[in-house]
Amino acid sequence: MESIRRQRWLSFTGALAASALFFATQDHDDIVVWFMILAFLGFAHQHLSFSSSFLGYANQAVLPFYILHQPVLLCVGYFVVQLQIPDLLKYQVIALPSLLITLGLYEFLVRRSNLMRFLFGMNQLQSAPRPVEF
Repeated sequence: MESIRRQRWLSFTGALAASALFFATQDHDDIVVWFMILAFLGFAHQHLSFSSSFLGYANQAVLPFYILHQPVLLCVGYFVVQLQIPDLLKYQVIALPSLLITLGLYEFLVRRSNLMRFLFGMNQLQSAPRPVEF
Protein backbone atom coordinates (compact mmCIF):
# COMPACT_ATOMS: atom_id res chain seq x y z
CA MET A 1 0.00 0.00 0.00
CA GLU A 2 2.89 2.32 0.74
CA SER A 3 4.27 1.75 -2.75
CA ILE A 4 0.88 2.56 -4.28
CA ARG A 5 0.78 5.77 -2.22
CA ARG A 6 4.26 6.80 -3.35
CA GLN A 7 3.50 6.10 -7.02
CA ARG A 8 0.12 7.87 -7.05
CA TRP A 9 1.21 10.64 -9.42
CA LEU A 10 2.77 8.15 -11.80
CA SER A 11 -0.47 6.16 -11.77
CA PHE A 12 -2.48 9.32 -12.39
CA THR A 13 -0.24 10.24 -15.33
CA GLY A 14 -0.53 6.69 -16.63
CA ALA A 15 -4.33 6.91 -16.36
CA LEU A 16 -4.35 10.12 -18.41
CA ALA A 17 -2.03 8.65 -21.05
CA ALA A 18 -3.95 5.38 -21.21
CA SER A 19 -7.21 7.34 -21.51
CA ALA A 20 -5.82 9.25 -24.48
CA LEU A 21 -4.72 5.95 -26.04
CA PHE A 22 -8.15 4.45 -25.41
CA PHE A 23 -9.95 7.40 -27.03
CA ALA A 24 -7.66 7.17 -30.05
CA THR A 25 -7.86 3.40 -30.56
CA GLN A 26 -10.97 2.29 -28.62
CA ASP A 27 -8.84 -0.55 -27.25
CA HIS A 28 -7.07 -1.45 -23.97
CA ASP A 29 -9.70 -0.07 -21.63
CA ASP A 30 -8.43 -2.54 -19.00
CA ILE A 31 -5.16 -0.59 -18.76
CA VAL A 32 -7.09 2.65 -18.20
CA VAL A 33 -9.09 1.07 -15.39
CA TRP A 34 -5.97 -0.44 -13.79
CA PHE A 35 -4.15 2.91 -13.71
CA MET A 36 -7.25 4.68 -12.39
CA ILE A 37 -7.68 2.19 -9.57
CA LEU A 38 -4.04 2.55 -8.56
CA ALA A 39 -4.24 6.35 -8.69
CA PHE A 40 -7.48 6.37 -6.69
CA LEU A 41 -6.04 4.06 -4.03
CA GLY A 42 -2.82 6.08 -3.81
CA PHE A 43 -4.56 9.43 -3.38
CA ALA A 44 -7.09 7.96 -0.96
CA HIS A 45 -4.31 6.49 1.18
CA GLN A 46 -2.46 9.81 1.17
CA HIS A 47 -5.42 12.00 2.10
CA LEU A 48 -7.77 9.72 4.04
CA SER A 49 -5.39 8.07 6.50
CA PHE A 50 -6.39 9.72 9.74
CA SER A 51 -8.44 8.91 12.79
CA SER A 52 -10.93 10.84 14.85
CA SER A 53 -13.36 10.20 17.66
CA PHE A 54 -16.20 10.06 15.12
CA LEU A 55 -14.41 7.35 13.10
CA GLY A 56 -13.86 5.33 16.27
CA TYR A 57 -17.55 5.62 17.17
CA ALA A 58 -18.70 4.85 13.63
CA ASN A 59 -16.34 1.88 13.33
CA GLN A 60 -17.94 0.27 16.40
CA ALA A 61 -21.45 1.03 15.13
CA VAL A 62 -21.11 -0.50 11.66
CA LEU A 63 -22.31 -4.05 12.34
CA PRO A 64 -25.14 -3.20 14.76
CA PHE A 65 -26.32 -0.40 12.46
CA TYR A 66 -26.26 -2.77 9.50
CA ILE A 67 -28.29 -5.38 11.38
CA LEU A 68 -30.79 -2.91 12.86
CA HIS A 69 -31.50 -0.75 9.82
CA GLN A 70 -33.41 -3.36 7.81
CA PRO A 71 -36.17 -4.15 10.31
CA VAL A 72 -36.51 -0.45 11.15
CA LEU A 73 -36.83 0.45 7.46
CA LEU A 74 -39.45 -2.25 6.96
CA CYS A 75 -41.50 -1.17 9.98
CA VAL A 76 -41.44 2.51 9.10
CA GLY A 77 -41.94 1.85 5.40
CA TYR A 78 -44.92 -0.44 5.97
CA PHE A 79 -46.94 2.45 7.35
CA VAL A 80 -45.56 5.22 5.13
CA VAL A 81 -46.18 3.54 1.76
CA GLN A 82 -49.90 3.42 2.55
CA LEU A 83 -50.08 7.22 2.79
CA GLN A 84 -51.45 9.18 -0.16
CA ILE A 85 -48.41 11.44 -0.62
CA PRO A 86 -45.89 11.82 -3.48
CA ASP A 87 -43.24 9.12 -3.75
CA LEU A 88 -40.35 11.52 -3.15
CA LEU A 89 -41.95 12.62 0.11
CA LYS A 90 -42.50 8.97 1.07
CA TYR A 91 -38.79 8.34 0.57
CA GLN A 92 -37.90 11.27 2.83
CA VAL A 93 -40.47 10.29 5.46
CA ILE A 94 -39.04 6.76 5.51
CA ALA A 95 -35.33 7.68 5.37
CA LEU A 96 -34.99 10.29 8.09
CA PRO A 97 -37.04 8.62 10.84
CA SER A 98 -35.45 5.25 10.03
CA LEU A 99 -31.97 6.76 10.40
CA LEU A 100 -32.87 8.44 13.69
CA ILE A 101 -34.58 5.33 15.10
CA THR A 102 -31.66 3.09 14.10
CA LEU A 103 -29.12 5.46 15.66
CA GLY A 104 -31.26 5.70 18.81
CA LEU A 105 -31.55 1.92 19.11
CA TYR A 106 -27.81 1.56 18.68
CA GLU A 107 -26.92 4.32 21.14
CA PHE A 108 -29.36 3.49 23.94
CA LEU A 109 -29.96 -0.26 23.64
CA VAL A 110 -26.86 -1.78 22.07
CA ARG A 111 -23.88 0.43 22.86
CA ARG A 112 -24.50 0.73 26.61
CA SER A 113 -25.33 -2.89 27.44
CA ASN A 114 -22.69 -5.61 27.61
CA LEU A 115 -25.30 -8.27 26.86
CA MET A 116 -26.44 -6.49 23.69
CA ARG A 117 -22.82 -5.74 22.74
CA PHE A 118 -22.09 -9.46 23.02
CA LEU A 119 -25.13 -10.35 20.89
CA PHE A 120 -24.04 -7.89 18.20
CA GLY A 121 -20.43 -9.12 18.19
CA MET A 122 -18.89 -6.09 19.86
CA ASN A 123 -16.20 -5.90 22.53
CA GLN A 124 -17.42 -5.68 26.08
CA LEU A 125 -17.36 -2.36 27.92
CA GLN A 126 -14.47 -2.07 30.31
CA SER A 127 -15.85 -1.17 33.69
CA ALA A 128 -13.86 1.37 35.65
CA PRO A 129 -12.13 -0.14 38.68
CA ARG A 130 -13.98 0.66 41.86
CA PRO A 131 -12.00 2.44 44.54
CA VAL A 132 -11.19 0.34 47.57
CA GLU A 133 -13.11 1.48 50.61
CA PHE A 134 -11.76 0.87 54.11
